[in-house]
Amino acid sequence: MNGLSKYIISALCCLLLCNVGLAQDTLRIMTFNIHYGSDTTLDALGEYIKQYNPDIVALQEVDVKTNRQSVPRTIGVNMPNQLAGKTDMLYAFGRAIDHPSGGFYGNALLSKYDIVSTEVIPLPRTGGQIEQRALLVVHINVRGRDVCVACTHLSYEDEVNRRIQMKKVKRIVNKEKGRVKILAGDFNADPMEKLVQPILRHWTDALDGSGTFASMPGSWFKRYKYDYIMYYDRYDNIRVINSFVVCEPAYSDHCAGIADIVILK
Repeated sequence: MNGLSKYIISALCCLLLCNVGLAQDTLRIMTFNIHYGSDTTLDALGEYIKQYNPDIVALQEVDVKTNRQSVPRTIGVNMPNQLAGKTDMLYAFGRAIDHPSGGFYGNALLSKYDIVSTEVIPLPRTGGQIEQRALLVVHINVRGRDVCVACTHLSYEDEVNRRIQMKKVKRIVNKEKGRVKILAGDFNADPMEKLVQPILRHWTDALDGSGTFASMPGSWFKRYKYDYIMYYDRYDNIRVINSFVVCEPAYSDHCAGIADIVILK
């Protein structure tokens, strides 16, 4: 083997090693409060989610086998199971309450990747009149990488209660193993609220301040943002390459937030 051949082989090996070192994963994360499916059918919701081709979806206000008389089409239906089937994804459900009509109500997560573990943690509340909320923590295997995704829906009743809940959310998620951590959901809080500001010191909002929220179907107020996709990046390994919100009152009283992130090796 001559010197030129050795040089070419050496260069190719170097290029291969560099490419391995730069291997990365791109994930599309969606967060969506689906208003317990009261605004449209599950078929339509599934198609709506599917058209954006997310890898991971954090869902709030999800029913499992409830008997809501106001939404007869979802009576007795396991909504996360149905949505997972319609979007060709796996799912995890985090019960927040036993619904008064029967069944359960809480958060859910859809994933294109294998779900390794699931934990549901009740969040504190300041009194019995405050609806119980929960944090769903899911570890996902993304091509050998452990990605921790936490989904929550904080109380709407008062800021003090939300602040207490967020403190527990931060404490739990910060202790989770894994270098990649994502926190998504409906915080019921504007970015300027005191519970959001502290978490932004260590976490990054992938939606970067954009977003809309509706108090009722068809009544949209651009000044409010309640839905977030945040990530923790201790080693500067995450890049947000795109983020946006889509607002369709026919599907929910919330917009869907979507962020494309790149996780570097």
